[in-house]
Amino acid sequence: MSSQEIPVQPSEKRESPQERVVRLSRELEQSQDPQFIQRALPELFDVLKKELGISLLSGEEIQKVYNLFQEEGCLVRVENFTRIMSALELSQGFKVGESADDSHYANAVIPDPEGIRLAFAEGQASGPLRLAMGLGKSLVGFRGHSDHLTVSNVDFSEDDQRDVAKRDYLCRHIEGEILKEDIRGVVMRIPRNVVGESLLTDEELENEGQFIFRGFIA
Repeated sequence: MSSQEIPVQPSEKRESPQERVVRLSRELEQSQDPQFIQRALPELFDVLKKELGISLLSGEEIQKVYNLFQEEGCLVRVENFTRIMSALELSQGFKVGESADDSHYANAVIPDPEGIRLAFAEGQASGPLRLAMGLGKSLVGFRGHSDHLTVSNVDFSEDDQRDVAKRDYLCRHIEGEILKEDIRGVVMRIPRNVVGESLLTDEELENEGQFIFRGFIA
């Protein structure tokens, strides 16, 4: 057989950085293996910073993200990091609200410090693998005024034992789809016990907090 007759094998499609970050996010969210998570987190952070050009903020720098949420009148909610990155990098928006089987009628809060604490304390990322071990809870801030999102107040029962007045002020119900252009920033809250020391800042090494935080402005 001559060289001209040798069949050419099709080259394998190379994974793009955008596809890679979504794959890594999904693997981390689904994993229950602390050793795998410690190995994969540095790779995720490297892809975000070196291949996608995302500046990861930590420590007091996270306040810049919260400040932006307030300045732009955003709403915030706990979300799967995979869905956030799919929206940002693959332009795959995600549905929210009753049509997306959100289990809580109050599915977003205003970016008041109390609202953010409430979201992290009670918010559940949608999907069967909620609050997965690897990435913990991720807070996404987004513009709430658009033709594809409806924002309404939440009616709490008078029988609710919680602080109804505070929750009425903080909580919102959103219905529709969050698109790439809506997202303004992200804050990741990651359990410290699955984060290798090489990823920790000097402040985090000295502080024995339960979580570490990383964030970025979209």
